[in-house]
Amino acid sequence: MKRKAIIFPYNAECASLVRNRELLLNHEIVACVSPIGYGLQGKDAAYAYGGENTGIVISDKKISEINFDDLLVCESSSDFDTFIMPQVKLAAECGKNVIFLYNISQQQKKEAEETCKKKNVKCVVLTNRRMDTDKLFEHEIIPLSVPVVFVASVIENTNKFDVQLGLRKFLQEEGYKVSQIGTKEYCELFGFHAIPEFMYANQLSEADKIVWFNRICKSIELQEKPDIFIIGVPGATMVFNETITNNFGITAFEIANAVRPDTAIMCVPYEGYDSGFLKMIQTSSKYKLDMQVDCFNMANKHFDVARSKEEKKLSFITTGADLVDKRIEDLKRDTEIPIYNSLNVTSALEMYSYIVNKLSESDFGTVS
Repeated sequence: MKRKAIIFPYNAECASLVRNRELLLNHEIVACVSPIGYGLQGKDAAYAYGGENTGIVISDKKISEINFDDLLVCESSSDFDTFIMPQVKLAAECGKNVIFLYNISQQQKKEAEETCKKKNVKCVVLTNRRMDTDKLFEHEIIPLSVPVVFVASVIENTNKFDVQLGLRKFLQEEGYKVSQIGTKEYCELFGFHAIPEFMYANQLSEADKIVWFNRICKSIELQEKPDIFIIGVPGATMVFNETITNNFGITAFEIANAVRPDTAIMCVPYEGYDSGFLKMIQTSSKYKLDMQVDCFNMANKHFDVARSKEEKKLSFITTGADLVDKRIEDLKRDTEIPIYNSLNVTSALEMYSYIVNKLSESDFGTVS
């Protein structure tokens, strides 16, 4: 039986948990709770990200009034001491476990663990996978023997994880065995791996990261024996401008050199670009990353240039999924490059079918 879970503080960052809740291995989402200041109480969970209704209404109840087993604490802009810890303490007092879906500081972790320990409940912090690297000294790249699909993005906050989960669900329902490495710390809640922690470490050379990531992927392939391997590429693939550099697309470069993808979905924001822009992204990805981008997914996120310049960080405005559909229809008149909307069920299924068909055109016998 699955454990009943509350998501707090519910926001767009953790929306994939609700949209793809049937994929969760051990949890059933029974409630989403947000602080009053979020303005989400009484609304469908989809309101936070502009998608189709989910059937889950964001609760205005105290978590102590809800029947649940685990409190899933998701990443947010809320102050830890003011908003997060009081709910952690309340959950512990109710005899419920606490699971952080993102990495927190050592001090925050200590405080949360001590609070839970006093009430004899568990406190778990999901972090990126660690790896024993003592024996990794070769710099040889070992190719994978199964088709590899990358899910990447030209900029952050473009529904990339939603695409990763949707593709996983589609492939599994079609009977494929899927191995996967994803871009969120809480990937294990869905039964697959997170990008390993060392990919973000400063102590390692770029060459070591490439080799080590290659070894992890090969190890997963040998152990799980999948038909298809999905890899979510964290960060962005390119520099946006001199201020917003997206870490120069370095992580994408490392992953693309560690594993050669057979096809890729590129996630893009809701902007007024044309077919020339899409072709430029395809060309750039091919020669910079050796990555064949066969289709695009347009997110319902519009890049807020003025606010981003002012705050020196990425800022977005959420648009309705129907506006994305209209923009895609306009683009189709100008280009034959496939572009889809993962928040539109029909469009999403077309995208995933397209990827399978592209792989079927190759020599891989497992995808047919």
